[in-house]
Amino acid sequence: MAYALKADMISLFGEEEIIQLTDRDALGVVDDAILTKAVLSADSEIDSYIGAVYDLPLPTVTEILVTASCNITRFRLYSSKATEEVKIRYDDTIRWLRDVSRGIATLGLKTTDDQPTNNSIVVSTRTQIFTDDIFSKMDLT
Repeated sequence: MAYALKADMISLFGEEEIIQLTDRDALGVVDDAILTKAVLSADSEIDSYIGAVYDLPLPTVTEILVTASCNITRFRLYSSKATEEVKIRYDDTIRWLRDVSRGIATLGLKTTDDQPTNNSIVVSTRTQIFTDDIFSKMDLT
């Protein structure tokens, strides 16, 4: 499941920019294959961070995750020609993902630590062999 959709990218950055970033054949339309590949790559990067804290796949996609995916996808599409604004958004997103992986920030979903577990402790002991009676009968000199 992709975190960001074509509509999300267009909503955040405008159709013209997404066309410019994906239209390698100069057809004047978004190349869905290029966009999808970039989104899936971005989502894999996201999963590498959030997978440390959340069970994957996620049950739902939060809005902040959509934005994170869009920011990373856009950065990847720009490649080495990223503007300062695109680079800042990418860096901020990665910083936030690191915080999520450390448990400092959340997606607003249950983490793997929130899952109920059976944390009971079972202790068993053997019958005591050396008691005070036995020690008192021993000549320890």
